[in-house]
Amino acid sequence: MMWSKSLRLALLLCAPLTEGHDVEVIQVTKQPLVSFVDGTSKFRQVFNPAFVEASPTSEAAGLLIRTQDCRAPRAFGDKCDFCGGSGANASRLTFVPCDVVQGTCENSVQAPVDDSSVVFGPSSDEDFYGTEDPRVKLNPLDGYHYMFYTAYGKGSPSRSVILSLAKTRTPTVRSSWQRLGPVFTPTVRGSKSAALLVEDDRTQPDYGTSYLYWGDSMIRLLKSSNASSWSRSDEKDFIKVRPDGFDSNLVESGPPPLKLRDGNWLFFYNSAETGWPKKGAYHPGFVIINGSDKTQILQRSAKDKPLLSPNLPWQKGTLPYTCNAPNVIFVEAAVMFTEQQKKGFTASSGMTIDDGDDLIRIYFGGSDAVVGTAVARVAYSDGAAGFV
Repeated sequence: MMWSKSLRLALLLCAPLTEGHDVEVIQVTKQPLVSFVDGTSKFRQVFNPAFVEASPTSEAAGLLIRTQDCRAPRAFGDKCDFCGGSGANASRLTFVPCDVVQGTCENSVQAPVDDSSVVFGPSSDEDFYGTEDPRVKLNPLDGYHYMFYTAYGKGSPSRSVILSLAKTRTPTVRSSWQRLGPVFTPTVRGSKSAALLVEDDRTQPDYGTSYLYWGDSMIRLLKSSNASSWSRSDEKDFIKVRPDGFDSNLVESGPPPLKLRDGNWLFFYNSAETGWPKKGAYHPGFVIINGSDKTQILQRSAKDKPLLSPNLPWQKGTLPYTCNAPNVIFVEAAVMFTEQQKKGFTASSGMTIDDGDDLIRIYFGGSDAVVGTAVARVAYSDGAAGFV
């Protein structure tokens, strides 16, 4: 059958795109940004970073970092702690300002992350053992930073792990956080890991709709007209494991999705291989979410090509660094470069970046004990930039 040129173009723009976004990491720091061993943190374990966007009420951009001292710290290197504790040893969230372009943060040996950096922490039996795994999203519709986090608390017969929500306009002010409690009613024990997307483009038919991508065995999807209120009545499965892939054991939400220049959304997820932690690793992957239908995946990482793999000592948990969980790269923070920031990165790095590419600064935990950073690039194949 012969189709006209205009009809072929229309079909191209309307058909689901399975390829077209080339997502790759182009730079990884050789040393961690925040580390007990390097003297830039007073806490032995610093990981699970979440990015906090600057806003008119929050001043500096930076990272909320899960910080912790294990119940009984073990030797450095190959003996991993698999951290736990309460009281002074419970996990808390600290804030440190960061420069997206340079990939640096305002912590140093002279000014390490310490107790004065804490902005959120345990407050009751519900989070007695810690506040963990934050993902933070600034909602442009109401000016609040929404933080989905794990409340690790007392329970019977075992400790409780519950996905919880807090919000604030000033995330660096500890007293400003409003704790909204468990995300789901009735409470879902064992729930965790949630990334928020808010459609703030008035030209989109779903303007004002919030989407929640959550879960740590498979990733599920919820929709709501209110970012503070969620129901599982219309929940959908979104990302599942692939038995023959790097994501064969579990998949878990990464940071809030980022809007690309073609109108689609980039969503990083984390995953474990079957057999981990005795063998295999924790890797990040990605999906491209359709900008016109945020329940649809247009593209996913190839089964044999994770975005990053642990290969440096601070990612593997080997000497000279401490280890909390071996062979882990866990992405929980990502931010899109502005055009001005992209020019600054090009100038400082010496790399050649096409004007049509997107650049993303990624922050991740290494061996659940340190924080590292990388830069990813999204390049577009012919026709991709025109697809929405």
